[in-house]
Amino acid sequence: MYKRIPEYQNNVWGFREFETQKDYIEYLKSKLKKVGDYNLYDTNIFVKTRSNYQKHKSYTDKVYKSKDWIEFWDFEKLKSKQGVIINDFYLTAHYYFYLNFCPIVNVLTQSIEFPEVWDSHYDYTLHAELAKVTGRHVAVLKKRRWGFSFLEVADMYRLFIFEERKILKFIHKDDDPNNKNYRMFNDYRIFIDKNTAWIRPVMGDSKGLYQRVEQVDLLSKKKTYIGTSSFLELVSTKQKASQGVGGFL
Repeated sequence: MYKRIPEYQNNVWGFREFETQKDYIEYLKSKLKKVGDYNLYDTNIFVKTRSNYQKHKSYTDKVYKSKDWIEFWDFEKLKSKQGVIINDFYLTAHYYFYLNFCPIVNVLTQSIEFPEVWDSHYDYTLHAELAKVTGRHVAVLKKRRWGFSFLEVADMYRLFIFEERKILKFIHKDDDPNNKNYRMFNDYRIFIDKNTAWIRPVMGDSKGLYQRVEQVDLLSKKKTYIGTSSFLELVSTKQKASQGVGGFL
């Protein structure tokens, strides 16, 4: 089995299974249309998880660490790693995670809000997923106020907490480690640590390396590390233009 994606159809949860990578690639290609032609509907179901948070300031009313609580967060993690099919619309893991767990700054009102569902974001994340599984890249002609930075940093944080040994880099032209994308990354981390089951203690060093591991002092006084061992590195090209070569960008 190559991939097993949670699927919601006719008010019932199930799974869509893909035996091979080729099957999954063909499915992705079949989902692509021109922006404006997707005719997304019932998008409130896309964001039902975050709607609970917006109404109750909590994602779930299940008792903390109970069986139901664990099952809820395990299922959300699965959707955030595999994506979800809702009424035959495929939300990639990237897009599902962004919509439901990554509040952003509305630059017009300066308020913190969850992102709206846009078919251009839906389209982009489908193309990005197809590129990833076919070993290609996506070129984006960025426009202001489209939320590209919010969207991409959300995926970097998703990889940071769920994937093993990912090397992630923020590449910038000066030596200031407190760049906009790094602050955005930390904002997502603070919100998700506070409001989900995915608490991720981190470590860093003077070079700006940001580790997703936790140092633990055991009764034996030994030190060990747990977690995915993923890394976020802040890279400056001020002294050397090729400094950012290697790793996941």
